Amino acid sequence: MPPPEADQLDAEKRALREAVRAQIASISPTEAARRSRAICQAIAATGAFARARTIMAYLPIEDGPLEVDPRQLGAIAIARGKRLCYPRMDWDRKTMQPIVVPSALPRAEVRRHNVPEPTEGATVDAAEVDLVIVPGVAFDAARHRLGRGGGFYDRFLTAWRAARAKTPGIALGIGFAEQIVGNVPRGAHDVRLDGIASDVGVWVG
Repeated sequence: MPPPEADQLDAEKRALREAVRAQIASISPTEAARRSRAICQAIAATGAFARARTIMAYLPIEDGPLEVDPRQLGAIAIARGKRLCYPRMDWDRKTMQPIVVPSALPRAEVRRHNVPEPTEGATVDAAEVDLVIVPGVAFDAARHRLGRGGGFYDRFLTAWRAARAKTPGIALGIGFAEQIVGNVPRGAHDVRLDGIASDVGVWVG
């Protein structure tokens, strides 16, 4: 049986997920697309993006809670000669690996939880990824993140940072302004990000 503190943390996370999802549910598809493009363009103007040779983004969930669509950023990356990756999941082990994709709109499939995954491309060692674009439900100014609850990104980022201990990369959370909150409840295994990108700007460190 989990300790009372764990139960309390889980309850706080569930409540925040519900509150944020209610906030972003009012964003129209047209508005979400416009704002996603603006966020992608802001990231593309940063030094972190300019320096990155290999970038891992993600394919947005189409049948579920709204999230920023980073595919334009992927298109910009490829146009600038960068290597673009999307994650493919090992659902049983709750891990994921970066897969090099030929375009920002590669062939994809949905196996579980409405998550699109690339079906083509070679696996890349996580240590080769310079910039990770991280989705989430909520973020705060201290760069803490609330995910969907599976722990996939926390596991990936922990291993990725260990692999890049000598030459750290950047893990950049990405969300709409409504997803930036005062405080994200967090536990010992929740990984802090290096920066956050939203409608209100991009900040790292």
